[in-house]
Amino acid sequence: MPHYLLDTDICGYAIKRKQPALLSKIRAGLVGEEIAISAITRGELLYGLELVPDATTLRLAVLAFLDTIPCMEWRRHDA
Repeated sequence: MPHYLLDTDICGYAIKRKQPALLSKIRAGLVGEEIAISAITRGELLYGLELVPDATTLRLAVLAFLDTIPCMEWRRHDA
């Protein structure tokens, strides 16, 4: 089970590759199965794509990121 949930801002930095140190930590967290995102963060990232429909490169980067990182479910009793 993951120990850390990444928020939308951190995911955005990773997707845009703004901080190499962050990318290294995320890669290590993926290998160790220590990180994930919530279904809410996934939704926020996908919603952000809808706001910029012509951003083809960004869309590819976001979708590749979402294919790579585990997403925790949001179930009714989790609320």
